[in-house]
Amino acid sequence: MQEELIDEISLVVVPAAECNEDAIPLFKTGKYGAKTTFAKSFHLKEAKRLNDNGLWLIYSKN
Repeated sequence: MQEELIDEISLVVVPAAECNEDAIPLFKTGKYGAKTTFAKSFHLKEAKRLNDNGLWLIYSKN
């Protein structure tokens, strides 16, 4: 993302939760400093319901 190489995100969400405090988040930038933090804006392009009560979300970069 920092190199502007990602223009779409495909994300599957299922009804489960990770309760481990050491779990890695969906996106991690490392240390929060002036040169390492960034924000990208995406919009929902498509949403599909999956058979197992999950959602398939497709986002495109604004």
